[in-house]
Amino acid sequence: YWFNLSSPTTNFLRALHFADSLTGWVAGDSGLILYTSNGGLDWIEQQSNTNNNIKDIFFLDENRGWAIAWKEYTPPIGTTILSTTSGGEEWTTEFYSDENVFMNSIFFQDTLNGWMGGFPGEMVQTTNGGADWVDANIDSGSFAYFPPMRFNFYNSQYAFVCGGAIDVAGVVWKTTNGGSNWSSVGVGPEPVHAMHFFDSLNVIGMGGDFEYGVSKIRTTNGGKDWDYTELGIFGTATALSFRTFLEGWSTTSFAEKMLYTLDSGYTWVEIPTPNNSAIYDLVFTDSLTGYAVGRQGTIIKYAHRPVISEVTRNPSQVGYGDPVTITTTITDFDGMVPEVKLFYRKNIGTHNELIMTKISDDLWQTTIPAQNDSSLVDFFIRAIDDDYNVTLSPEDTSKNRFFYLVLDRPLTIQDVQYSPFGGGSSGYNNYEVTVHGIVTADTSDIQGDGLTTGPAVYMQNGIGPWSGIWISGAETFSLKRGDNITVTGVGEEYFSVTRIGGIDNPSNITIHSVLDPLPEPKTLSTATIDLLSNGSVQAEKWEGVLIEYKDIIVTDENADGDTGSSGWNSNFGELLIADTSNMETRVELQDGTHKYHNFWEPGLDTIPGLIRLKTGDTLEVMRGILFFSNGNYKLIPRKDDDFDVLTNVVDEILLKHYRVSRNYPNPFNPYTRVDYILPVGGNVTLKIYNILGQKVQTILNGKYNPAGKHSVIIDATDLPSGIYFYRFQVNDFLRVLKMVLLK
Repeated sequence: YWFNLSSPTTNFLRALHFADSLTGWVAGDSGLILYTSNGGLDWIEQQSNTNNNIKDIFFLDENRGWAIAWKEYTPPIGTTILSTTSGGEEWTTEFYSDENVFMNSIFFQDTLNGWMGGFPGEMVQTTNGGADWVDANIDSGSFAYFPPMRFNFYNSQYAFVCGGAIDVAGVVWKTTNGGSNWSSVGVGPEPVHAMHFFDSLNVIGMGGDFEYGVSKIRTTNGGKDWDYTELGIFGTATALSFRTFLEGWSTTSFAEKMLYTLDSGYTWVEIPTPNNSAIYDLVFTDSLTGYAVGRQGTIIKYAHRPVISEVTRNPSQVGYGDPVTITTTITDFDGMVPEVKLFYRKNIGTHNELIMTKISDDLWQTTIPAQNDSSLVDFFIRAIDDDYNVTLSPEDTSKNRFFYLVLDRPLTIQDVQYSPFGGGSSGYNNYEVTVHGIVTADTSDIQGDGLTTGPAVYMQNGIGPWSGIWISGAETFSLKRGDNITVTGVGEEYFSVTRIGGIDNPSNITIHSVLDPLPEPKTLSTATIDLLSNGSVQAEKWEGVLIEYKDIIVTDENADGDTGSSGWNSNFGELLIADTSNMETRVELQDGTHKYHNFWEPGLDTIPGLIRLKTGDTLEVMRGILFFSNGNYKLIPRKDDDFDVLTNVVDEILLKHYRVSRNYPNPFNPYTRVDYILPVGGNVTLKIYNILGQKVQTILNGKYNPAGKHSVIIDATDLPSGIYFYRFQVNDFLRVLKMVLLK
């Protein structure tokens, strides 16, 4: 039911608002606002007058709207408020009065009365259309000043606000007098991102975090009591909307799944998003139409359309002179499908059109004529129902196609991995294949993290693009590095990674020789892999290949949270590194069998022989297998010899950019250290703020530091336990980071 709309951008789209089933706005990074008046068929970019990342957008009607954006990199930092009275044809911007406040959500009850909430724990209201904002009147309980995420008004007097902080608390604020007073209550250990009223007593909320997955809260007595449940589903629910009283939908953000319920939220089922997109916000305008947005400019729509599934070809391996029969199942739940066509082309040339014939109740078929050797043939299918609703499969033909290669030779790893359209899928997905190569990583190299990933084996044929692949099955576990093998299995997309699976019988593997030399690692720049999204051909062609980066620096020792272990922060064993290109990419440390770590688990730094990699460390070479998971390409080093570490060297790479580390230790009591690097001298200011945004301590006040590496100790003896923010500024560089004091 969800399908991709054509999107004019690849920007991260974070928020949307629709006035009705046809008229809506989506907003995201770099100040982008897109407008549609025809249900997403066309999008018009509006002039927002900001380049900052927009976090939320809200419209009271087709004309009056607001948005909020974060100004993060140049002072003053904080929130920019956008407003329009012309449906977005003209936007005005105004910087929110308090610096270092980053609003998550904006909501207006009418043209005068509105609300905003966000970090570090702000809830404010206006009674004059946004001309002035004042602090909301909140009780003084333990949960009062956590960051609000979203406002949910049942009527003008009765409302809930949801929010919280990861690994600390999920919080709900309640008012019964139109916001004159708010009471707060903790409802669980993880933040709540979205809520839905069934009626005045029955309310559901969704949230979660990276580590523990999706969670939900529920009350049946208007918020007097809340039930908190972890669903055991990977991801974080960031949005929630119900199509009917029983059917609701939620997002899992980076986990690239949608959740749906058919029993008012008591049970939830996860399904893949179209093209495995990461979706962050969604809304249903009525029982027939919904919209959702996410990374890489993704815009998807829910509508009753024909469903195309189970697309197969025969033969699976196509040779010269072979016509190819394409068969698919097409269902329409509220009518019939009078027309189905297949559009194919050779070598990305002109499209040819074939009519598909219905051969049984839901089964359709046609035949693509034979093509020359070495031809690339791609195709998609279009179905139109009796209400003129149109479905394409694949849904986004700009990023994905069904395709096959015409080959008068045996298959290679390169053929199976090949994915030229940006969707990441193989042309041999769900088909049996046989390939030959050298084992480049065995289960003694990659054992997995013991939780979400297990042992893995890789093989490779040559050193070029598309030459490596993951092979899976019981019979692969006994293979060793350097084995020269031929394997037979089934091509599959496993959580967006192409692999050959089903290698479970001895007959699936032939070992020709052992201890053969491995292919030399392919030297790549970190800019090649970058932080590219799933399927990006530039990175995808190196998936499964043995690669290396040279002359690198660890730019962030924890790519997913603050410095420290997962006891407080989100830490999945991943670093950010960069070479002389200064473009960052990821490294996964947990899956290999080496001695290097980033303190993802308490106690690792006390185990003899282990080495902790920290921000600012430099390495001459880092090698490994390129992998993809959780929305990111990442290098997986195998053993110790995949690391060549430089010691006692202040590398020129290190001194090219400003760097300020996350404090260590964190949490701390009462001392913690902040390391920083200056490429040029300057006057350094370091100030501490509490969760209310109040300055509580000045550590450095314009002290001159020369270029080089520096450290400073923060003494929090006189401060109470809590969440604090430290603001580091020198010359034109500014960064604000979080720390936790636990006494």
